[in-house]
Amino acid sequence: MNTRTANEGMWLTQANPAKDSERTFAKAVAGFADLDSLFTEWSDEQKAQWEQEHPIVPSDEISDTEALDIITGK
Repeated sequence: MNTRTANEGMWLTQANPAKDSERTFAKAVAGFADLDSLFTEWSDEQKAQWEQEHPIVPSDEISDTEALDIITGK
């Protein structure tokens, strides 16, 4: 299994999410795919800007299973 960890002050996020509004952020990811091509690093500032532009409302919350499906493209 491959693992990738974000550098200090950085976050991992999908390189090409299906919908930008469904972007997820993690400090580390694991899987059998090429994680370097699937995830890119964003700074704390980039993440904060994205969160400001995409506020979460209760109807937007997704389950862990849904988040995994988004990440894996299922």
